[in-house]
Amino acid sequence: MRHRNGNVIYSDGEKLLEKSRDNNMQSELKSLSKIFSEIIFRIPDYQRGYSWEAKHLKDFWNDIEQLPDGKSHYTGVLTLEPVNPENYATWEDDIWIIESKHYSPMYVVDGQQRLTTAIILLQCILNSIDDSELLNYTEKNDIRKKYICEPKGKGISRSYIFGYEKDNPSHEFLKQVVFGDTSVNHSTIEETIYTKNLKAAKEFFAEKIKNITKDDLEYIFTTLTQHLQFNIFYIEKDLDVFVTFETMNNRGKPLSHLE
Repeated sequence: MRHRNGNVIYSDGEKLLEKSRDNNMQSELKSLSKIFSEIIFRIPDYQRGYSWEAKHLKDFWNDIEQLPDGKSHYTGVLTLEPVNPENYATWEDDIWIIESKHYSPMYVVDGQQRLTTAIILLQCILNSIDDSELLNYTEKNDIRKKYICEPKGKGISRSYIFGYEKDNPSHEFLKQVVFGDTSVNHSTIEETIYTKNLKAAKEFFAEKIKNITKDDLEYIFTTLTQHLQFNIFYIEKDLDVFVTFETMNNRGKPLSHLE
């Protein structure tokens, strides 16, 4: 699933959108704030891990920092596949939020690099403010519950809104190193080249926002959550997800050594 064959290039999602009409896919443009609305996201095991490097992080940061007030930026394609009950039945930490709070479980079929980067930057923003501070008139704890994790009642268990499947080494690394949470199950952290990239991204964004003013931090947060527009595709149940994933990666670009 990680090979790119052919030389198809989709510009601004137009050709992919045309293809989606013939393949029972639904498309719409959404901000990060609207995407994270009663949904939990998981990177499926058949995908590679987080492979963005410094040059990609710089481009992402520049897109946010240089965006004029009131303008939106087209961020790319994000393709989601509903997870069936047979698959999420193994998600012990998440069944409660799916069945009791009716969150929709989704696999991130395409666009994980952009979405992961956005969440890492968001966590760095939260790390830089006190618990009593507001961002965009929203309390820090409410932002964390919307984008990072939802606690199960008053206990220590929690469901992460975005993450990897449980057996992926990046699963615990994201929770413990990027989000800064202790492991409820006392799981150990396994380092891979992908987890090193997660850590590097966190360090990159932490350095970028270390000395900026509160007004600038608010601007970055608002731009990140409100003005980055993702082209969202929802895969219908009768569409072959593996064929779709392969098609979306046929963009005429060579794979990096990570891929």
